[in-house]
Amino acid sequence: ALGPAEASAAGREMNAALDQLFASAEAYPELRADAHFRALQQRITGLESEIADRREYFNQAVTNYNTRIERMPDALVAGWLKCHRRPLLRFAGLDRAAPPAARRPSAA
Repeated sequence: ALGPAEASAAGREMNAALDQLFASAEAYPELRADAHFRALQQRITGLESEIADRREYFNQAVTNYNTRIERMPDALVAGWLKCHRRPLLRFAGLDRAAPPAARRPSAA
């Protein structure tokens, strides 16, 4: 299982690779026009949206956990069980409004 720091690094690497792939595809109009490549772009965009949704859900759960272990009476039990604050999952440099593939030029 990856921690938030490792997941963030993996996300940045994946984004860089996808950006490079789609930038390379810009040089080949016939590739951009290919139905299979367009389907791949749409699938990647869908997956990135799902990942963003899951990241939001994870961060909300972590925020709830962090808040709960600091409030009484839960703080007593959390201290006894040695529960500590957990970091949020953040991907630096990503636009919250749209996943990376959605910001890329369309293949049409």
